[in-house]
Amino acid sequence: MPRGRFVGDRPVGSRPAGSRPVGNRPVGDRSGGEGSTGLERLQAGVAILIAVVVGAGALLASAANGDRQAAVREEIKRSAATIEDVRLVYGDEAPLAFRIAVARLRAEELRRAAEQAGPDGSAAAVEAVVQEQLAFGLATGEQGTGRLADGDHYRTDDGGFDVGGRLADVRADYPDLVALNPDGSQADADRLGRAAWQLTAGVAVLVLAYLVVAMSWHWHRRRTYRPVAANLEMIPQPWQATPGRRDATTVALLVWILATLLPWPQLYFADQEQQSQALAARDAARISTELASSELREGFVAESLRAQIALSLGSLARELGALDVPEEIASQQRVVAAADRAVEPRVEAVRNAMIDLPTARDGVDLAARSAVASTPAEWKGLQVEQNRQADLADRASRRSDRMVLAALLSALAASLVALAAAATRPSPVRLWAAVTLLIGSLVITATALLG
Repeated sequence: MPRGRFVGDRPVGSRPAGSRPVGNRPVGDRSGGEGSTGLERLQAGVAILIAVVVGAGALLASAANGDRQAAVREEIKRSAATIEDVRLVYGDEAPLAFRIAVARLRAEELRRAAEQAGPDGSAAAVEAVVQEQLAFGLATGEQGTGRLADGDHYRTDDGGFDVGGRLADVRADYPDLVALNPDGSQADADRLGRAAWQLTAGVAVLVLAYLVVAMSWHWHRRRTYRPVAANLEMIPQPWQATPGRRDATTVALLVWILATLLPWPQLYFADQEQQSQALAARDAARISTELASSELREGFVAESLRAQIALSLGSLARELGALDVPEEIASQQRVVAAADRAVEPRVEAVRNAMIDLPTARDGVDLAARSAVASTPAEWKGLQVEQNRQADLADRASRRSDRMVLAALLSALAASLVALAAAATRPSPVRLWAAVTLLIGSLVITATALLG
């Protein structure tokens, strides 16, 4: 009797009669073949498609972050330009122009009063010359500068100056800065950021579709299917593994699913963080712009009011001073005081026109109009919104960090389960360590999603 081991009446290692070897595998082995090759192609296609989707989402997120940074830079540039333009007009040119306007108005009224008073108008005539020289001297220094008080370009019919028109012209000197549109850049960034995480969310659809197709494939081939001893697929398939390796392959599949889905919420939270940070930075720039611009205009309002009050008090002081001097002098001073009282309504009208808020009819852009017209209530509202956006950014940052930690744990779990599956005898310690890391990753992900 021949020596050796037999299975039934056939020696171990022999082929059944009529079977042809294909490589090292008999034709009767149905664990691979065309069906297995087709599934491997499906796995490769899904893996590549997932990589492309996640990569495209990351590129879109990067572009969104770039646009948000551009929006912040544009806001800062616009802020600096607005403050400088408002400072030039309201802080530098308007006060001097108002002094010139008041001097000219007083000179006109004093000249008229002197002519009507006859011999008693000599003091008024002298004061008229003083005011004319004052106006001339101040205006001479502005000639050729193109500023508010230069010539008659900005002179108005009431004797004042067109402050709103001057502000519009100053703004028009730098059209590129006026044309800055940080809101548009922010909107573009938000659209890109939204597209990034929405595209990445499509990975869930790909994963679900793959699982349905792969399980359907296995279901239709279950009669001719034989479990394989090793899981060499790019995507783990517990239904194809031998019973001894099925647990490790199941854990590996769960880790793969989690790892492919984690980029979606991570990109979402990162997008929210960047969006809120950009809005908070822009709000800070707007607060500084509105504070500075409004205070510059209010400074001119207060200075012109003091000049108007000083004119009114001066006429009253002349009346009181005339009580203690000889009548000849007193009568002349009363003429000057009367002229100053008569010019007060004209000065007030000029002042009201020059301190009026600039409008669109003046040609002033919305950003400058809003900054000059801002109020403390609006500053407070911006500050509250800035703090809210800063809090949202901080919260989104913490959630994004948790997603990064969850991804790290899932990567470690994938390494451990790969080692466990590759061993000749699956290691329970490695497998349970991978399960523990997987559970930790899931818990961290859940806490991040729930806030």
